[in-house]
This record gives sequence, C-alpha cells and structure tokens, in this order.
Amino acid sequence: MIFRKSRALLTENPKASLHLVNSILDFFPGDLAALQLKGEALAALNQGDDAIKIWKDLVHSENKQISRKASELATETLMKKIRSTSAKKTPNETFSFLIQQHLKYNLAPKLSEEVKQFLQK
Repeated sequence: MIFRKSRALLTENPKASLHLVNSILDFFPGDLAALQLKGEALAALNQGDDAIKIWKDLVHSENKQISRKASELATETLMKKIRSTSAKKTPNETFSFLIQQHLKYNLAPKLSEEVKQFLQK
C-alpha cells in the first residue's frame, strides 16, 4: 500500500515519494522495486547521478524485469543529461560523452528510439 502511494506521488510530488520509498527501504533494504522507485524519485528531483548509482546495481539483478527497467531508466537519464549539454558540443563530443557515461557506471547502453535517433545524427 505504501509502495503504491509512493508510485502515485512520483509525478506530482517526487519529494514525498522519495520519503515514502525511503521508509519502505528502512524495513526492507533489499527490495528491488523500492530501490528502482527511489531512483525514479531522485531522477524526478534532478538528482540523476544518484539515481544512476542505484540503477547500476539493479541492472545486474537476476530479476530480468528489474534489470531491463533499470537499464532503460539509466539510459533515459543519461540522454536527458546529454540533451542539456549537446547544443554546446559537436556530435562526436556528445557521442563520446554518452559512451564515457555508460562506462563510468558500468552500463550497457539501451538502444531506445531516442538513442537510435541520436546515433543517426
């Protein structure tokens, strides 16, 4: 019930969502879904680096659904970071930054539509 409430608050009040999910993690520190949601709340609060640190561990989870979603969220967050800086850089610099960020967090890039469009440029 607390998890559902935290998920529902994510868009309208990510700070409250983060507080609720932290309460869940106080009692169940290894709860993968709660960790994933914590990353989402951090990303919504513009704390992308902290979110990616959480998701990078989840990417290596044996739970394939959590692993896949964490990878997608991490790549999405990195793309958001790239969008905010790409106007100031050449396409090669931007692409290099994308690869460096994935290596920094030991992530395999998820080939989303946005990444495909970025690579085509």
